[in-house]
Amino acid sequence: MTVPAYTRTWKQYLASGSPGVRIPFVSVTDAAQNAMYQWKQFLVSGSGATTPFTLLWSAAGGTGPSSSSDHTDRWSSSSAVTPQASSAGASQAWCILVGAPRPSWATNTVYAQGAYVTANGNVYVCRTGGTSASSGGGPSGTGVNITDNTAAWQYMQAGTGAPQYLIAYQGASADVFRISVSPAALFTLAGTSNNQPTATDEQVICSATSIVNATASADRILHLWASDDGNAWRMVVLRSGAMAGPLVGGETVQDTVAQFPVNGSSAVATLPCNSWGFSISSTTLSSPNLTSGYSANSAGGLIRALVSGTFYSCQCTMETMMFAGVASYQEYTFQPELAGGGFLPWPLRLETVNATGARGPVGNLIDWWACAPSGRTLGDGFGPAYQWWQLNDMLMPNPSAQAPILS
Repeated sequence: MTVPAYTRTWKQYLASGSPGVRIPFVSVTDAAQNAMYQWKQFLVSGSGATTPFTLLWSAAGGTGPSSSSDHTDRWSSSSAVTPQASSAGASQAWCILVGAPRPSWATNTVYAQGAYVTANGNVYVCRTGGTSASSGGGPSGTGVNITDNTAAWQYMQAGTGAPQYLIAYQGASADVFRISVSPAALFTLAGTSNNQPTATDEQVICSATSIVNATASADRILHLWASDDGNAWRMVVLRSGAMAGPLVGGETVQDTVAQFPVNGSSAVATLPCNSWGFSISSTTLSSPNLTSGYSANSAGGLIRALVSGTFYSCQCTMETMMFAGVASYQEYTFQPELAGGGFLPWPLRLETVNATGARGPVGNLIDWWACAPSGRTLGDGFGPAYQWWQLNDMLMPNPSAQAPILS
């Protein structure tokens, strides 16, 4: 079977060359602490990525940063990921990781509409594709149509456009932790620094749902992915050959649109940062639920949009795209099984499903493919070199070309 090529360069968490790292069961708390610690460690230093994520702040053992310039990594081991709390306003273990900034503007460069750059301390999106100027420092100011030779830019926000991800050991029980993203990097320390930081643009990816499964038995298997450019990460925990919790992560969307429609008006929405965070349950990753509407902690994710000067946290779902001359975008309503035992993977795009604010296609997802062959099981390989493996009805990148550890 011909399988899709990767768009990104992916790194995996490997044990003896195979994807998946075993967390021997000691307790539910220990499993959660291990998952959080190894997630941090992999993204910051263990993935071998050319552009790793960086740690901004952390709190552990009741101690948080002494100031915003205190970047001490207090998550020195899994046992340091303590205490666990039931609310934001309490002492808890947490850390913030930062993804890659937008690329710097460059002279004599061809930019496509929807491309993001940083220049003069701000983030800009290309509104009109073209070639940048042969000299100067790029767009400046807060305009909506800034001329740059044959290209034109729109101001998006101050800063580098590097999203910040917060993971906090917060929840009603030991198997729950809370993951959120600040697309514009706006997290600030709480008045008591061992409490959870806050951000005006915070979007909660996952909370109030088990990540490692509350059952007090069986080892957990941690699967982690990171892109080589610091723009994407994914995490899922398996238990006894099944998903113990949701697939969670944060990624950039392919810059295919700089704007999309707003419900019931002629206005358009723009994306100040084309990063989205997601939490997708085992049920949602099974056909025909791949295109089910957004539901907190279980289906889809969130992305920030700007509409007429107002920011909206847009609820997103995945939509499938069809080939071979049929309609460009169709719901995934049947099993695309081919003659000769082959199975057609479907690429996915991101679409907002808000009742208010902004609604419509946002852009194409990168390395997200759906496939539902008859009799498939989790971990099945696709391609002659096991380039992808099955996570329910989703295909996951598998650059190791080895069968994953499942239980």
